[in-house]
Amino acid sequence: MTAIEMFGQSGFLAVLGLGILLLIILIIRVSIVEKRLNALEEKLSIVEAKAIVNVPVSGLSSVNAGSAAIPNAVIAAISAAVNEYRKNNI
Repeated sequence: MTAIEMFGQSGFLAVLGLGILLLIILIIRVSIVEKRLNALEEKLSIVEAKAIVNVPVSGLSSVNAGSAAIPNAVIAAISAAVNEYRKNNI
């Protein structure tokens, strides 16, 4: 093998190695972003559930018209059920 052939092979191996390293780093970063987005989505779903609970319900009698509060335990149970459904079905 001549020196020119050796330089050609070493250049090819360097480019190949850097390409593989780039792909590994890209896969790791995408998985980190996915985990962060899933955590953010869970937080947003809890906030949305609380916002829905605070919406006044029309059609109730005047006595119950402003007091349609749902207990936090019910909100937590609904949120847990939705998250479990998303984990198993999406």
